[in-house]
Amino acid sequence: MPGDGEGGEHGEVSLPADRERLRERQSALLSALVAGGPVPDGFPEEAIRRQARVLAAKRRATVAGVEPELPRILGARFGELFLRYARERPLTDGYHQDARRFAEWARARSVTAEPVQAQALARWLRPRTPGWRGRGFRRPGRSGSR
Repeated sequence: MPGDGEGGEHGEVSLPADRERLRERQSALLSALVAGGPVPDGFPEEAIRRQARVLAAKRRATVAGVEPELPRILGARFGELFLRYARERPLTDGYHQDARRFAEWARARSVTAEPVQAQALARWLRPRTPGWRGRGFRRPGRSGSR
């Protein structure tokens, strides 16, 4: 009977221990896909690693789309740097916050060789006021008209 602790007639997972094992395997697989964790037993390692690279590249492209100034500031190194960052940190709070955390990560590691890039990254990281043009925000002390 369903709910009596026994598997159902169709082999459904119903025991608490089975559910916990399933949760642990799902968590391990998710960790391998998005957080650089080890590939769990029973999964094809190369396929999981390939899919992890595809997901990281999709995340990189999305961040570049929502915050296009970052690839302009970091130039050709943006892609490689973002993938390094993404291997260490899973996405947790959305893409805009991910872009900000990536920029902070890059700045903390002094990844910009050119002083102009470092200054541009520091400017990008400054707090913004809602409404400033060009990024959905308005500069403090300026009216909304041009």
